[in-house]
Amino acid sequence: MKNKNYSKVKLVFKPKRRVNKFGIICYFNSKGQLHREDGPAYIDANGHQCWYRNGKAGRGFEISNINPDGSMLCYVEGMIIHGIDRFGRRYQWK
Repeated sequence: MKNKNYSKVKLVFKPKRRVNKFGIICYFNSKGQLHREDGPAYIDANGHQCWYRNGKAGRGFEISNINPDGSMLCYVEGMIIHGIDRFGRRYQWK
């Protein structure tokens, strides 16, 4: 008897994780672009984290770059739209 639900199985791509000699962790898609859906695609030893999707910085309108000093940036389609500095001050690009 054949399984009738085989067409409902969703294939999920798992990005390749690479760690270099400096402790930088990067996740890449099948095209070799920085990419990760469930967390930052770039993490360095100092705590700097960046989110990427298909090689472009950003993850919608959420914070997509967290620096070790606490400052944050938001990218949409690879362009910075606003940020928060380490003192909590907000700034915006137009």
